[in-house]
Amino acid sequence: MASSLCDEIKSNALVGDSEQYDLAGYNQGWINDLVAGCLGETLPAKTYFACKFVIGGGKKTRQKYDEGMLTHISVALRGAGYEEDRGASACKECVGTYKYQHDTDKDLKYVHVFP
Repeated sequence: MASSLCDEIKSNALVGDSEQYDLAGYNQGWINDLVAGCLGETLPAKTYFACKFVIGGGKKTRQKYDEGMLTHISVALRGAGYEEDRGASACKECVGTYKYQHDTDKDLKYVHVFP
Protein backbone atom coordinates (compact mmCIF):
# COMPACT_ATOMS: atom_id res chain seq x y z
CA MET A 1 0.00 0.00 0.00
CA ALA A 2 2.76 2.45 0.96
CA SER A 3 4.95 1.49 -2.01
CA SER A 4 2.26 2.33 -4.58
CA LEU A 5 1.68 5.71 -2.92
CA CYS A 6 5.46 6.29 -2.91
CA ASP A 7 5.54 5.62 -6.65
CA GLU A 8 2.68 8.09 -7.19
CA ILE A 9 4.41 10.78 -5.10
CA LYS A 10 7.71 10.29 -6.96
CA SER A 11 5.92 10.49 -10.31
CA ASN A 12 4.15 13.71 -9.32
CA ALA A 13 7.42 15.16 -8.01
CA LEU A 14 9.11 14.66 -11.38
CA VAL A 15 6.62 17.02 -13.02
CA GLY A 16 6.34 19.34 -10.00
CA ASP A 17 2.71 18.54 -9.16
CA SER A 18 1.50 19.23 -5.64
CA GLU A 19 -1.19 16.66 -4.91
CA GLN A 20 -3.47 15.51 -2.11
CA TYR A 21 -3.14 11.96 -0.79
CA ASP A 22 -5.68 10.29 1.48
CA LEU A 23 -4.17 8.16 4.25
CA ALA A 24 -7.46 6.49 5.27
CA GLY A 25 -6.75 2.96 6.43
CA TYR A 26 -3.01 3.54 6.92
CA ASN A 27 -1.41 2.41 10.16
CA GLN A 28 1.86 3.35 11.85
CA GLY A 29 3.90 0.75 9.95
CA TRP A 30 2.65 1.96 6.57
CA ILE A 31 3.33 5.58 7.54
CA ASN A 32 6.91 4.67 8.47
CA ASP A 33 7.30 2.81 5.14
CA LEU A 34 5.86 5.78 3.23
CA VAL A 35 8.23 8.29 4.81
CA ALA A 36 11.25 6.00 4.48
CA GLY A 37 10.32 5.00 0.92
CA CYS A 38 10.01 8.43 -0.62
CA LEU A 39 9.96 11.38 1.76
CA GLY A 40 13.16 10.38 3.51
CA GLU A 41 15.16 10.85 0.32
CA THR A 42 15.75 13.73 -2.04
CA LEU A 43 13.11 13.68 -4.75
CA PRO A 44 14.06 14.92 -8.21
CA ALA A 45 11.47 17.62 -8.83
CA LYS A 46 10.91 20.11 -11.60
CA THR A 47 9.98 22.80 -9.08
CA TYR A 48 9.15 23.14 -5.38
CA PHE A 49 6.08 21.13 -4.52
CA ALA A 50 4.03 19.89 -1.59
CA CYS A 51 2.38 16.66 -0.55
CA LYS A 52 -0.92 17.21 1.19
CA PHE A 53 -1.90 14.18 3.28
CA VAL A 54 -5.45 13.81 4.62
CA ILE A 55 -4.95 12.32 8.09
CA GLY A 56 -8.34 12.70 9.76
CA GLY A 57 -11.63 14.48 9.89
CA GLY A 58 -14.85 15.12 11.70
CA LYS A 59 -17.67 12.79 12.69
CA LYS A 60 -18.40 11.61 9.15
CA THR A 61 -14.84 10.53 8.32
CA ARG A 62 -13.14 10.02 11.67
CA GLN A 63 -13.54 6.21 11.71
CA LYS A 64 -11.45 5.81 8.53
CA TYR A 65 -8.27 7.14 10.17
CA ASP A 66 -5.98 5.88 12.91
CA GLU A 67 -6.50 8.08 16.00
CA GLY A 68 -2.75 8.57 16.35
CA MET A 69 -2.15 9.47 12.71
CA LEU A 70 -0.79 12.97 13.44
CA THR A 71 1.65 11.56 15.99
CA HIS A 72 2.71 8.70 13.68
CA ILE A 73 3.42 10.93 10.69
CA SER A 74 5.09 13.65 12.79
CA VAL A 75 7.47 11.17 14.43
CA ALA A 76 8.29 9.55 11.08
CA LEU A 77 8.94 12.93 9.41
CA ARG A 78 11.13 14.17 12.26
CA GLY A 79 13.04 10.89 12.07
CA ALA A 80 13.68 11.60 8.39
CA GLY A 81 15.06 15.06 9.20
CA TYR A 82 11.94 17.19 8.65
CA GLU A 83 11.10 20.10 10.94
CA GLU A 84 7.65 21.43 11.80
CA ASP A 85 7.03 24.94 10.48
CA ARG A 86 3.52 26.31 10.85
CA GLY A 87 4.15 28.94 8.18
CA ALA A 88 5.71 26.61 5.59
CA SER A 89 4.87 26.70 1.89
CA ALA A 90 6.22 25.26 -1.35
CA CYS A 91 9.36 27.40 -1.68
CA LYS A 92 13.14 27.03 -1.41
CA GLU A 93 13.27 28.20 2.21
CA CYS A 94 10.73 25.58 3.34
CA VAL A 95 12.28 22.45 1.84
CA GLY A 96 12.42 19.79 4.55
CA THR A 97 9.50 21.08 6.58
CA TYR A 98 5.91 20.07 7.31
CA LYS A 99 2.86 21.60 8.92
CA TYR A 100 -0.47 20.45 10.35
CA GLN A 101 -3.76 22.06 9.30
CA HIS A 102 -7.34 21.51 10.41
CA ASP A 103 -9.67 22.79 7.70
CA THR A 104 -12.89 23.46 9.59
CA ASP A 105 -14.83 24.30 6.40
CA LYS A 106 -14.17 20.84 4.90
CA ASP A 107 -13.91 19.22 8.35
CA LEU A 108 -10.64 17.49 7.39
CA LYS A 109 -7.20 17.35 8.98
CA TYR A 110 -4.08 17.60 6.83
CA VAL A 111 -0.33 17.38 7.07
CA HIS A 112 1.44 19.38 4.35
CA VAL A 113 4.95 18.10 3.59
CA PHE A 114 7.49 20.11 1.61
CA PRO A 115 10.21 17.67 0.44
